[in-house]
Amino acid sequence: MAAAVRSIERCDIALLVMDATEGVVEQDLKIAGLVLERGKGLILVVNKWDLLDKESHTLDHMKEEIYHQLEFARFCPIIFVSAQSGQRVPQILETALRVEASTKKRIQTADLNQVLQLATSRHQPASRAGSSNKLFYAAQVTVQPPTFIVHCANPKKIDESYRRFLVNQFRHYFGFEGTPIRIFWRARNNKKEKTA
Repeated sequence: MAAAVRSIERCDIALLVMDATEGVVEQDLKIAGLVLERGKGLILVVNKWDLLDKESHTLDHMKEEIYHQLEFARFCPIIFVSAQSGQRVPQILETALRVEASTKKRIQTADLNQVLQLATSRHQPASRAGSSNKLFYAAQVTVQPPTFIVHCANPKKIDESYRRFLVNQFRHYFGFEGTPIRIFWRARNNKKEKTA
């Protein structure tokens, strides 16, 4: 595991290679979690796809099973390959280039705030006390991973479900395939608060 951690630290995009005959194992969960915690891009590669007996929906079922077990990585692409036959192996590089572009994507502040306004018009954040908590504006501060600051009335009172909602809205409108998104919540006095 120590070698895997060192490799994660050195990479920009990680390929998590899983065995199609075994499915997701505990070590896969740990490695995927480490990759995303460290802000790296992630592609899920399922090898030995040629060894499975397949029906018309096998790929869809397998994909859904992987995402069920790696719920926190649903935004990461999955490629089903056979290293032995070379089936779909060229897709790995194509996908890695797309994910790399996502990790470096910059969103214009005007576009970001338009999406923020749309998101809050659909679903206002509620504070834990039940009163509203106004979001003022957002800005992207860095890439690899894409990182944003959202200024609001009271960051401590924004609950986890709303934090996830806003991450999902940014994904919906801007993509960010295979890359984690970080959001820092700040009050108007600019104190750094918890990330989403």
